[in-house]
Amino acid sequence: MKEYDLQIFLKKYSNSTVDFFRFNGNYGDSLIWHGTMTLLNKLSIQVNYVDLDSSIDNGILFIDGGGNFIDYYPDVRDFLALKHKKYKEIVILPHTISGEKQKEFLKELCLNVTIFCREENSFNFIKDNSARVQCYLSQDCAFYNDISGYEKVGKGTLNAFRNDRESIFDEKPIDNFLTSASLF
Repeated sequence: MKEYDLQIFLKKYSNSTVDFFRFNGNYGDSLIWHGTMTLLNKLSIQVNYVDLDSSIDNGILFIDGGGNFIDYYPDVRDFLALKHKKYKEIVILPHTISGEKQKEFLKELCLNVTIFCREENSFNFIKDNSARVQCYLSQDCAFYNDISGYEKVGKGTLNAFRNDRESIFDEKPIDNFLTSASLF
């Protein structure tokens, strides 16, 4: 399955302002947001941050990428339920999407919605549950961060394991070193 280049898709919005919905999240979501802002700045796309109570200032809405379109979290689904018919175009940046609640909700979305999935499982989930939205596979926006100025320190391999309810592991390796994300 071939990925679609998100940067090419977004070029049509260059030199414009879009409404932008950013949900609360963890450090990983902040890394995704930072990569998204790096990409949008490169394309000269300005953002107007919106929330559930905001008015519609632009006809185009971007929803920040991440893992917030699953049954654990209602933010993206709740925002779209209230606002999706009010925008001319909606672009959901690379996301993980799954769950029973999303199956039902996806049927409500209109043709004005384009969804980017950051992995094949989500892409197939959208294709199986919504015939009306445009759907593409694209890399996570965290990969748009510029890390060229950071010095490589240490050696070996980092194995990072989630410690929250999204983790797929019941147990972590014995030699796992627990560290705070505040060190990064």
